[in-house]
Amino acid sequence: MNMINKYVNNFCNRILIIGLLVSILFSSCSKSVKVEPEEVSSAEYVIQDVRYFMDTNDKIDTANVVIKDTIFYNPGNVLNVQKFTGDLNKLSKTSRFQLTNLDALPKDVKLDDLSVSVPQNWNSGNYFDLFPEKFPLNQQANQKPYHLASRSTEAITVNVPPRSRIVVSYSIQAYYMTCSFSAVLQNQTTGQRYPLTGSWKGLLRYDNSQTRLSEQPL
Repeated sequence: MNMINKYVNNFCNRILIIGLLVSILFSSCSKSVKVEPEEVSSAEYVIQDVRYFMDTNDKIDTANVVIKDTIFYNPGNVLNVQKFTGDLNKLSKTSRFQLTNLDALPKDVKLDDLSVSVPQNWNSGNYFDLFPEKFPLNQQANQKPYHLASRSTEAITVNVPPRSRIVVSYSIQAYYMTCSFSAVLQNQTTGQRYPLTGSWKGLLRYDNSQTRLSEQPL
């Protein structure tokens, strides 16, 4: 009888030890497993069907932009001959969009990453010439060089009389436009399309440069 009890006790002890080892092993394995979060790929968007048009409240304004006054002095007693060339290198093209339906756009779209062509000239009706460089489709004021260097005025001769000065005023006319705008934002992954509406404001173009000379005594 003692032998049977001893055998049963040994068997129970072994079962208990095995159970403890299994639980420890299972616990260590479960702690070492790390579940990585699934990466959600961001959608890619493109702009399509861009359209500019003149609506009822749209307009074009003009302003005279003075590039820089240049002064030639002649304190002497004989005629002084100088040369003047107008410089248009510092002119800028400006662009700003105002969207009326931002709340209808997907939350993950970044308008700063999307660029479109903007108007450069308006030929009446709804026909627009477009600027060769694209601008961001956002509601900030953006600007880029206008690149009118090739259209700078040719050198003109300036005759400065004795004991006088000549002020050369060089200016150009700027055309600023406010027009209506529409386009379509498309999700490249799902194909879903979102309409864009609003307006575009910016410098349309420069034209009609002028050079004026005025003589003043010293």
